[in-house]
Amino acid sequence: MPSHKEIEQRLGVVPNFFWLASNTPEITMNLWGFAKFAYLDSPLPSLSGLTQLAQCDR
Repeated sequence: MPSHKEIEQRLGVVPNFFWLASNTPEITMNLWGFAKFAYLDSPLPSLSGLTQLAQCDR
């Protein structure tokens, strides 16, 4: 399970988003996994992902 220390090492800080579920490690793990998959480790360039999200929003 990720700890706030792991998140801080990767991002430099622990965003408030991850403190919301600090009492439930399973939720923190899922949030961190989603953030890594969708934003940090995504093979798509960040602008491409934002463009696709904007297209889906229309």
